Amino acid sequence: MTSKYDANCKELGLTLNPSSQTCMQYLSPHDSVGLTLAVQCAMLSLLAVTALLALGGEFRKSRGTGLRKTLRRRRWRRLIREPVDVYVLSLFIADWIQALGTVLSLRWISEGWVGEGHYCSAQGAIQQLGETPVALSTLAITIHTFVVLWWDVGEHNMLPACAVTGVIWVFVLLYVIIAPGVHPNYIEPTPYWCWIQSAHGHGYLGDQIGGEYGWFWLTLFCSIVCYSVLYRKKGHTSMLWYPAIYSVLILPLSIVRFMKFSNSHYSPPPIATFVVQCIYGLSGLANVLLYTIDRPTLTVVRTDDANGDADTESVAMSDLGVREADPAIQEEGQQIAAAD
Repeated sequence: MTSKYDANCKELGLTLNPSSQTCMQYLSPHDSVGLTLAVQCAMLSLLAVTALLALGGEFRKSRGTGLRKTLRRRRWRRLIREPVDVYVLSLFIADWIQALGTVLSLRWISEGWVGEGHYCSAQGAIQQLGETPVALSTLAITIHTFVVLWWDVGEHNMLPACAVTGVIWVFVLLYVIIAPGVHPNYIEPTPYWCWIQSAHGHGYLGDQIGGEYGWFWLTLFCSIVCYSVLYRKKGHTSMLWYPAIYSVLILPLSIVRFMKFSNSHYSPPPIATFVVQCIYGLSGLANVLLYTIDRPTLTVVRTDDANGDADTESVAMSDLGVREADPAIQEEGQQIAAAD
């Protein structure tokens, strides 16, 4: 029985754990350092997205004190007001899940090895559940922005946004649930964390591309094309940041994966694997910074000033800086203020 398990592990490029009769991959001290850096980058993204979703606050000038800034307590009203808000919320939820999947590698760092089991399967599923919706949500935002700014349609139509977002998550959930049941040894150590296994003769290359990397590349292509076209028409330099940042996050990872896909016997140097994973792990942080700096959502917030008096204001930032503040939002803010 032991020899059977041992042969199976060797076919997967792993080592047999004699105590549990499962396959595992030992981590060298250098591997542990590289994986620790990757986890730290993912932790930055996890904290950034958590802060954005949980706090929903920002620093602003306080009255009567010139440039002095204070953090004011806010109560968000109608968080999702426009279709783009649906896509953005989906993006940040996916960013959070993706970062969590990487942070789960803390166990492997602690134990010094990556092994099969329920924990391994959970990490692989969580990573796919986060990474693919990140790409698809980014793609949806790109297409929505292009349609709104190029044809001036669909800016306030919530139904397509909800339908597209629902399809994204249903597709990924079904993929994550069905694929492991259809394919044996679907999630394995690869080798520094758990994901769709790619061992020679047993790897699921089609699932890696169709379930994840294909969407990365499609999103990258569409981002470059759509935002470049909009830049030529609108002339807003900020539009070039979207494909530029996405390229920085995706291209290094794609290059390493392409090298692996083209030659199943090739194993990328560990340092290359960890460097690209660190870069990709900052995806959530990059999305938070890009969104908060360049593309705030439409919101109406209620604030309390330093004297404890209620102060309600309308914050209606334009999509990519090309639209006026929504009068309906300003009117709602005035109604709230009058009611108080």
